[in-house]
Amino acid sequence: MATIQEEILEEFYRRLEKAGGLTEAKMKQVRDLFSGSKKPKAADLMAVFSANPKENLP
Repeated sequence: MATIQEEILEEFYRRLEKAGGLTEAKMKQVRDLFSGSKKPKAADLMAVFSANPKENLP
């Protein structure tokens, strides 16, 4: 049986995917950040969400 935290995270992931704008690689990075036993750092999350995808670079 999933814990409340796991259910919340799964809903968070579903909403992120539904919102669009994130590549599969970025979604994997987000999942990896939350999969550890420690809380993710805000700076790590900001790095994932603010990094420019290579295809957008000149």
